[in-house]
Formats: sequence, C-alpha cells, structure tokens
Amino acid sequence: MTLADIISFVVATIGVDDNTARDRARAFAAARWKMVWNHAIWRQSRYHAHVAIPAGAELVELPSEFDLVHAVRLGADQMLAPALDIDALFLDPAGRDQPGQPVSFAVMGKTPAGRVQLRLHRPPNQTTTLLVLGKLAPSRLTEDADTPMGIPGVEECLCAFVLGDLQRWMRQYGKADLHYREANALLLKCTEIETHQNAETRRLLPGNVQQLEGEHGDTADWLR
Repeated sequence: MTLADIISFVVATIGVDDNTARDRARAFAAARWKMVWNHAIWRQSRYHAHVAIPAGAELVELPSEFDLVHAVRLGADQMLAPALDIDALFLDPAGRDQPGQPVSFAVMGKTPAGRVQLRLHRPPNQTTTLLVLGKLAPSRLTEDADTPMGIPGVEECLCAFVLGDLQRWMRQYGKADLHYREANALLLKCTEIETHQNAETRRLLPGNVQQLEGEHGDTADWLR
C-alpha cells in the first residue's frame, strides 16, 4: 500500500473524509512508520559498507545511510569490540590519541549533517578499511506514492495504529484502544514473521577478548 492508500482506508473506516482528517492521518502514518522501523532490526533495515580510514584517524564519519551501528571489522579479519569511550580510556589511557592497532570502537553523536561517527581506540597507524554493519534510517513516508519498506504485514499494522491515533484525536478513546490492541498484535506478528518464519540461527558469541588481552593484559574485562 502507498501512503495515499493508507490514508484513504483509514478515513473511509472512521467515516470522516476531509482535508483536516487526511492531514492528521498523513502525520500519524509518518510518525508510526518511524516507530515500527525502530521496533526491531528488520531484514530490510540491515546495511553494510566498507569505509576507508587514513592513518591516524580517530573519529570516523560513516556514510549517510547509517542510522545505527551493530558491528565493525578492521581490515580483513579483526573484529573491533564495541565500548564506551570512557571505558576504553580507562583501559588504555595513552590509546586515546596515540596511533597503534585499533582494538575497539565507540559510537559517538551524529554530526550536524546527521552522519553517525565512530571513535577508534587506538587510531590506526596505517591506512586501513572498516567493514561496518548497521541499520538504515527509515525510508520516507510523506508523499502519496511513498510505501513502507517491505516489512511483511506492515501496511495492516500501520493502518491499525493510524486508526487508533485518529480515534484518539476525535476523543473516541474506547475505539482508539481497540485499534491500538489490534495494531500491537499485528506488530508482534510482523516480528514473529521476521524471527520464526525465515531461516535464521541465532548464537551467543563470546567477545573478541583474546586480542585485547594480548595487547593490554587481563584488563580486557573493561570491554565486556
């Protein structure tokens, strides 16, 4: 369904089809789409990119497609441990500014342009490449022809949420609660389709601490 289809469905369902109701439905749909997108790591939301890093670079600005970072590989075969920058500083105080072999990364605030930044600990002493796995920002759902990005069952879920929002806007709180219950059930169903009806094996993996211990002794527990 396009955004126009969602709007037409919900205003027809509540029996109020005017410009004000349509504008409200449009705003509610855009907000609910972001909420659904942020609810889980959907397959459609996964993204990866190779990022070239010059020698001595401590702050790394990622491509604009990234909204969240899940894992980082240095070069061809070294995983970097995620860590708070303050923990990394306690672990290796000199590594904040002095180039060497990176052992961890911290996700920092976004730039004014909205790009995710990583801080490497230590900065690399030679030119290298990062493989970054993360999550895309939600696609736009503001124009009539826009569609939610390919999550199975998401259109029905959005319709139910927007119906609830419209009913609450009209102060029909009992009807709104019914739609919200339906919407949350549909959201749960979307999540189950992602996790149970597609082939996937999940494992608990130990942190990559052997290399840290080799570099910094038994203090690698700081990054666990």
